[in-house]
Amino acid sequence: MSDDALYCGKKTEQQRNTLEHLSMKPKEYILMTVQRTENADNPKRLKAILEAFTEVPKRTSVVFTVHLRTKKRIGHCGLQGLPSQNDGY
Repeated sequence: MSDDALYCGKKTEQQRNTLEHLSMKPKEYILMTVQRTENADNPKRLKAILEAFTEVPKRTSVVFTVHLRTKKRIGHCGLQGLPSQNDGY
């Protein structure tokens, strides 16, 4: 039981350090991921999902945790600029 508490405490500390590194605060960002096969492997769906996140207000940060397969599909479909790091994502 105490091992679980130590593990969770370490995870919480890692999360806090990651947010500080990104200059972000809890609940002030949107976490985005695309992992489902029907979304990542369908170029139309993938493009629509990525384009939808360009509509997020600029004052809101988006953290896009990219699964390796999704990253490959983004490159294969020519969608590297959606969403763009230059747009604050």
